[in-house]
Amino acid sequence: MLRKIFKILFNRISIVAFLLCVQIGFFIMLMFHGAKISQYINWGLTLLSLLVIQYIVNRDDSPEFKLAWCIPILIFPIFGGLLYLIIELQSSNEKIKLSRVSKQLLPPLKQNEDTMEAFFAEDAGAARQAAYVSSYAGYPVYEKSSVKYLHIGEEFFKQLLDELEKAEKFIFMEYFIIAKGRMWEVILDLLEQKVKEGVDVRVMYDSMGSLLLLPQNYYKQLNEKGIKCIEFNKFRPVMSAIQNNRDHRKICVIDGKVAFTGGINLGDEYINEHDRCGHWKDNGVMIKGLAVESFTNMFLEMWNTFSFTVDNRDYLDYSYPVESDGYIMPYADIPGDDERVCESVYLNLISRANTYLYITTPYFIVGEEFITALELAAKGGVDVRIITPHIWDKRFVHITTRSYYRRLIKAGVRVYEYTPGFIHAKTFLCDGKLATVGTANLDYRSLYLHYECGAWLYGCKCIENIKNDILATMEKSHEITLAECENQPLGTRIAQSLMRPFTPLF
Repeated sequence: MLRKIFKILFNRISIVAFLLCVQIGFFIMLMFHGAKISQYINWGLTLLSLLVIQYIVNRDDSPEFKLAWCIPILIFPIFGGLLYLIIELQSSNEKIKLSRVSKQLLPPLKQNEDTMEAFFAEDAGAARQAAYVSSYAGYPVYEKSSVKYLHIGEEFFKQLLDELEKAEKFIFMEYFIIAKGRMWEVILDLLEQKVKEGVDVRVMYDSMGSLLLLPQNYYKQLNEKGIKCIEFNKFRPVMSAIQNNRDHRKICVIDGKVAFTGGINLGDEYINEHDRCGHWKDNGVMIKGLAVESFTNMFLEMWNTFSFTVDNRDYLDYSYPVESDGYIMPYADIPGDDERVCESVYLNLISRANTYLYITTPYFIVGEEFITALELAAKGGVDVRIITPHIWDKRFVHITTRSYYRRLIKAGVRVYEYTPGFIHAKTFLCDGKLATVGTANLDYRSLYLHYECGAWLYGCKCIENIKNDILATMEKSHEITLAECENQPLGTRIAQSLMRPFTPLF
């Protein structure tokens, strides 16, 4: 019994929670007693808060971010401005580290001009969106590539194992979550075998995403097995916005021939081996051909920056053309630069829709610009449908997601909840021609704070499969009515109205 109590008190999570509580307690003490030290300190900190508000208002952030900070600073003028400086500004150098350093370590990807010329001739409107990502984010549009849609985690897992078995040169894996369990054990056994065969195996996982799921310093165990491993942005019990910038990507690249991305992490719930929130509905794509080059580049940018190595350029030479299957554009997004790539891709798809727009997302917490774009599309006659989970994994987020339903439905958007469980797929489908499958949720963390990626598809054969899968998912979902939104309990509506202004901070 004593051993169990000792283990609870002194495990990693308990120590982290204790240290965070100490810091929070210190700032609360300053808030209530700092003003008693000196009237001048009181005036000085209040003036600081006013200056901080002025600074926030003039930043190029979204209005929702500005409001979320200004409200608490005005409520606690002695304490609020100081808290903002401590948490937010100290991370500015770290946020731009990747964007500066990685560009020095790898040559820029080059857009094939013949490909873009052919694309513009076929569909100038879609080509313009692709040209934006190519020009400002640095990810080309590819032909001589193919894509296979993987509609569920179990199918993804089987396909991933089949391709890992074929690896001869290198395996690069970058995941937000790696969790001990059947899925990871099977993959790990295969990776260990590939190391013995001389394959260069590299793994990167996010420290926060895997905090409760892996032993402390797990990367050291993998390195001892010959698997090169980095724990991204190691979690530390310090009040800092740096901890917000998580690596939320899911990428696997094998020999430069094949790449995987989508919503699926390496944990048992993603293949329904573990019942966490009912049936787990997810998806992914497998890409072959020249487009794999971009995913290799994404991985190496992160790897080179955080392992401080520069000897990886040759891996970009491994790309092999296949028969063209439409136009494929992998893309990535990083915090701290001037481009919100994922948000721009999504908004452009909304504006492109003429007939229908289908969206699947586990969370729906977005800004006014996004809501207005959906409303205008629906009011203009576009069949807009959104599928979110019925069984939640984060109650606060689920309640906030539901707070948007009434406004969307009144504008003509059809909203569904996936009844059997949790839908984790992040998918946009537009008019049967355009689609994107990736890692970015419709929330502030994914769109502004996290490292994300995805695959933008035009005219690919698998788009019909994506449509059929979404329609089949709707058949298993409950369509929310306006009456349901208006008849919510008073307590729920009060909670939603109180939560909404602060969602960008969580």
